[in-house]
Amino acid sequence: MNTIDNYNTRKQKSQAFSDRISSHLSEAGNKSVENCGCYVEFVENYNGSKRRMTKTISCKKKLCPNCSVREAYKDGLKIEVIMQYIEDEYGKVFEWVTFTVPSVGAYELTDKINEMKTAFNKLMKHPKVAAMNKGCIRKLEINYNSDYDTYNPHYHVLFVTEKSYRNSRYYISKYKWIRLWQNMMDDTYITEVYAKPVQQSKEDTSRVSRYVAKNQYKDDNKNESADKDKEQAILSNQEVFDAFQNALYRKHPVTYRGLCDKARKLYKAGGLDKYKAVDKTKYTHSVAYAWGAGAYEQTGRRILTDDEKLKFKQ
Repeated sequence: MNTIDNYNTRKQKSQAFSDRISSHLSEAGNKSVENCGCYVEFVENYNGSKRRMTKTISCKKKLCPNCSVREAYKDGLKIEVIMQYIEDEYGKVFEWVTFTVPSVGAYELTDKINEMKTAFNKLMKHPKVAAMNKGCIRKLEINYNSDYDTYNPHYHVLFVTEKSYRNSRYYISKYKWIRLWQNMMDDTYITEVYAKPVQQSKEDTSRVSRYVAKNQYKDDNKNESADKDKEQAILSNQEVFDAFQNALYRKHPVTYRGLCDKARKLYKAGGLDKYKAVDKTKYTHSVAYAWGAGAYEQTGRRILTDDEKLKFKQ
């Protein structure tokens, strides 16, 4: 359930975010951040045990504690649906490969990410990769190590392959991936590339899609403590925040190619709606909250109209 406590927590964090990002924005941009999440509206069932957010004000900034959570949820759903569609309609499977580079200082981070983009484009044209790849989804992530004050940018990539890929002559082993990535990056200090198949099950598809889509405050260590440490470092340290903000500026963290891009366009047009989970909740009321005095306060609750009930039933 979307409890208002979760929104209180994120809105409180957005106060620190507002302080950190202020020097990067115009007066209008700062006003947009200040107003982000100041109003939230939900639909809920008769006893309020099930809620769904229907309206809010968003600044749409990549590092916003409010917007980044919603964006990660939407990206996760989109990736999951695309994966299911490609598996069902084309009979393909996915290979999950993570491309890493040695950690760098803040002053090197933006240039290193630009290098990675160029290297990845070259990698896609390599005959061995072109032979196994039918499309892919690529996600840029950055980890931060507070002990050494270093940053580790990396790509999570979901490649579309034939079912026979791992037993075929087109199979690329972990060792071969490392060599290929070293060559593309012109960096022999690269020692790790992770590669494993995504299992053909709804559970694994859902798990992988949500992991790949997670926001920049989530850490690759997959534990809550690491997530909190990373979030604390970004929101409490101006230099760390600036490094993330500058590195992600005008970047598209998630990109699609080949079959995945074709599926993305279908998804956007509503052509893949049948793959989305059906929400069977009977919504009966609309409830609104406004931010004030450090917490959300309920400003209204009303019965949905018949047209609204029909809308949220679909």
